[in-house]
Amino acid sequence: CGAAAFSSCQKKPEAKAAVVAQELPALTSENIRTVYTDNGRVQMIMTSPLVEQYNNEQYERYEFPKGINVQFFDGNTVQKGSITSHWAHYSDKDRIWELRDSVVAINNENGAKLETELLYWNQKTEKVWSDRFVKVTEQDQINMGTGFESDQKLEHNKILNYSGTFYVKQQ
Repeated sequence: CGAAAFSSCQKKPEAKAAVVAQELPALTSENIRTVYTDNGRVQMIMTSPLVEQYNNEQYERYEFPKGINVQFFDGNTVQKGSITSHWAHYSDKDRIWELRDSVVAINNENGAKLETELLYWNQKTEKVWSDRFVKVTEQDQINMGTGFESDQKLEHNKILNYSGTFYVKQQ
């Protein structure tokens, strides 16, 4: 009876260790800089102080607990836009990014700037959205509200619950 109780106690720490091991990242990288190209032309440069890759039975995911900076290019040296946040998560299965904490997205072509605390980006559908407060600064106005939908270039954006528009005079 004592041996059975002792052997059952030994298996519990192993089970706990297996659960804890599943919660740990499979790969951790510091100070990464990744350049994405298409036929040798630069499309995107992503940098982050820390990336953690998690693998489980359901899906693979990447977390950027110290933030991320992504710069988008036109295939040459002209930067088309950028996006930064203090925390990010990417699901490889769904190809959806979740950006949190001081999110700033900029379209250099039309001058649009989006600021929010939470932003989702679906790479498959090329759509971005948020259910939080957003501030969109354009060339002649600043729009604010709660909830946001747009294409990934911020060219056709829509604030769902407007709270105000401020017009800016050009000096």
